[in-house]
Amino acid sequence: TSIGQDLRPKGLDVEEEKLGDLVDEEMAATAAAVEIAAARIEEMLNKSRAGDRGVKFEVNERILGSCTDLMQAIQVLVLASKDLQQEIVESGRGAASPKEFYARNSRWTEGLISASKAVGWGATVMVDAADLVVQGNGKFEELMVCSHEIAASTAQLVAASKVKADKDSVNLSKLQIASRGVNQ
Repeated sequence: TSIGQDLRPKGLDVEEEKLGDLVDEEMAATAAAVEIAAARIEEMLNKSRAGDRGVKFEVNERILGSCTDLMQAIQVLVLASKDLQQEIVESGRGAASPKEFYARNSRWTEGLISASKAVGWGATVMVDAADLVVQGNGKFEELMVCSHEIAASTAQLVAASKVKADKDSVNLSKLQIASRGVNQ
């Protein structure tokens, strides 16, 4: 068994009892990161409206408008993910507590945490890239890369959720619709 333990990913080497708390913390941190990102975009948009004119204003408004739409779609995705994750835990735990469910399904839980972190990170990086582009110090291609990263993270989150979800789940359907909203 020591060889198996050595092969286990070290990225989330957390005591199994703490995985449930970690899931809740990461989902909350992701929601907070997206909320902060949306607020920063709104701030940049207001600043652009106050100081920019002509073509520069139009371009910045389109870029920041697209980023705002993406952040709203990510917020919907995070809420749908949280609802589905709660449903999965409730339906799969039997008499066990949520913490015991997460411990018993630690590999799945780690995948869910990783995907959630990636979505939050992607939102933050997207805002940083948008800020640079609006200031004239960044490249539009960087925004494209960020949006592709967010799409990949979204796919990872949906895949992690689908593993344990009932295929006929309304919440799974909502998550898949939210995922399509992010990827548009």
